[in-house]
Amino acid sequence: MSALELETGLLGHRLEEVRVGGISVNRAVYAARSTTPDHFHPHGDLCVTLVG
Repeated sequence: MSALELETGLLGHRLEEVRVGGISVNRAVYAARSTTPDHFHPHGDLCVTLVG
């Protein structure tokens, strides 16, 4: 199974983005029970789930 590069906003809806220097913080919502296929990001990525 190979990983793919997902387009921004393909699975969720971005509510806001804040950029400070070279760091970008995004707040987004995703549909209930949604799943994410194997994928990669061109840069480092950290995801924090607040609910669900």
